[in-house]
Amino acid sequence: MPRFFRRLAVGQLDIPDLEARTDELAEFIAAAADEYGFEPGGVIGLGLSNGANIAASLLFRRPGALAGAVLLRPMLPYAPPADLDLAGAPVLVASGGRDQFVPAEESQALVRELEGHGARVEFRFDPAAGHGLGQEDLQTTYNWLAALPGAAK
Repeated sequence: MPRFFRRLAVGQLDIPDLEARTDELAEFIAAAADEYGFEPGGVIGLGLSNGANIAASLLFRRPGALAGAVLLRPMLPYAPPADLDLAGAPVLVASGGRDQFVPAEESQALVRELEGHGARVEFRFDPAAGHGLGQEDLQTTYNWLAALPGAAK
């Protein structure tokens, strides 16, 4: 299936390609902000699976490109730089206990890295959830986004 970046196998990402595509996405966000007159620092990334992985990569490589992120069924794509400062960036991570592609431990490793670099993380674990989205994921995401400071009510 088409993805945001190449992978070598299930659970094995092509890190050089991921980094290149992450930089392209950050440049796209900056160009769109300039063209359409919005503040890029207010953008919240939202992704499922590989979309979540590239959003996590954006937080790691270009922390100013996103204000925060919703990461659904993510894995830790790679270790972030030691000097990364996410300074309270809000992040929602949702993991499933029956996810056949991303074990919960992978999402938990990502949560530890995000928190260790200053992000304000809310971790949701559903032991019955697989890799796909369920209604609970959508409701959780909606509620989380609505609770962000400055969110439209």
